[in-house]
Amino acid sequence: MSGKDNLEYSNGKSKPFCRTHLIKEFEKEYSGFDKKMVVVYPDLEEKKTSDYTYQYYSIEEIKKFNMPDEVLELTKRALNSISGNCQKCSVLAKVAFFGKGTFRWEDDSLKLEKIDKIPDLLCRKCAFRPIEDSLRQYQGYFSEPVISPHKDEGILLPWIL
Repeated sequence: MSGKDNLEYSNGKSKPFCRTHLIKEFEKEYSGFDKKMVVVYPDLEEKKTSDYTYQYYSIEEIKKFNMPDEVLELTKRALNSISGNCQKCSVLAKVAFFGKGTFRWEDDSLKLEKIDKIPDLLCRKCAFRPIEDSLRQYQGYFSEPVISPHKDEGILLPWIL
């Protein structure tokens, strides 16, 4: 069964999938990444009017692509907060997780500068559960590939296109 969603692997190659298989492949890539990361809950299931994607950007890519200063500052601050064990299961924390309700959308645009909450410190597995739920519930198709974690520490976040 061919799919309309694409996953970009850590090697930069993309492949089309149906949503179920996209999530399975994305989970493999995400779980296999060994660096710390920041995760902003996608909240895509609430977005029905625009084309969205969920992508990972390393610190260097944030700088290279001249992303807003808020993205770089939030990423650095949250990465520095990761220590100790997962707040849900006590495995080593590797993710600074900004869950549902920690940011706002305005005019279909994610307002990262509005994040003023402290992230939950989670292991990869506990952080993936809500990501999977959001990706599964989203009714649209991703017009750009979902990008797997790659290269170095960074941030996984939703973008409007």
